[in-house]
Amino acid sequence: MADGLHVDYANIRNAKRLKGDKLCLVTDATAPAGANIEQFIFAGKTIYYRNGLCVDENGTLSGSSLTMIEGVRNLVEHCGIALDEVLRMATLYPARAIGVEKRLGTLAAGKVANLTAFTPDFKITKTIVNGNEVVTQ
Repeated sequence: MADGLHVDYANIRNAKRLKGDKLCLVTDATAPAGANIEQFIFAGKTIYYRNGLCVDENGTLSGSSLTMIEGVRNLVEHCGIALDEVLRMATLYPARAIGVEKRLGTLAAGKVANLTAFTPDFKITKTIVNGNEVVTQ
């Protein structure tokens, strides 16, 4: 979780050095991801979004608000990982980890066409899911 809250950026850099192409970028984004809300119900509990953290009434970490594009930006800007490698960490490496790299993870004829286009400052401009454009900005 490349948000600097679940895992410190220094630990992510160490993990990358140790794990190489086995390290995947993931997020368990909950309701606040990309939204402007202060609380929500998750698994029957009220979860509060405070200072970038999702916590329950006891302050226990209870999910993330990290979007994938934020994770990409964080790995580039805070961990110093090259953008092309970060994109593999978000696409190819997870596909390999679950054994679906023949269908997902790279752009090639016959593969599922899921992709997101973004600007150099990480603003999403287009999202395509299963070959269909679903978001354009």
